[in-house]
Amino acid sequence: MSGRQHRGYKLFRAAMKDVLSAVPDSYEQLAARAPKLAEARNTLLEADIVDGEHLHRSIAQKPDGPDNAVAELRHMRHRRAGRYASLIRFGDHYIADAVAGLRHP
Repeated sequence: MSGRQHRGYKLFRAAMKDVLSAVPDSYEQLAARAPKLAEARNTLLEADIVDGEHLHRSIAQKPDGPDNAVAELRHMRHRRAGRYASLIRFGDHYIADAVAGLRHP
């Protein structure tokens, strides 16, 4: 469902990790030094977060099943938002804190 089996998806996720490794600064730090780069990275990361926002149920999903495809997609979105919170101008810090809390009970 997440596309992990697709070569293109794997390459994209690896490229996103490369971007974050190459430019790990917070949005504010990067904007002070390279405003156009900060805005470009901001746009890319926000687009990646929005990609995880799917509102329709999967046709393969059971209506009463415990594993909700929409919930999994939202969880993916929240993990991305948490990872990118300090890197985006208006990062979702509430989600970042919640995701961090799930990782470190």
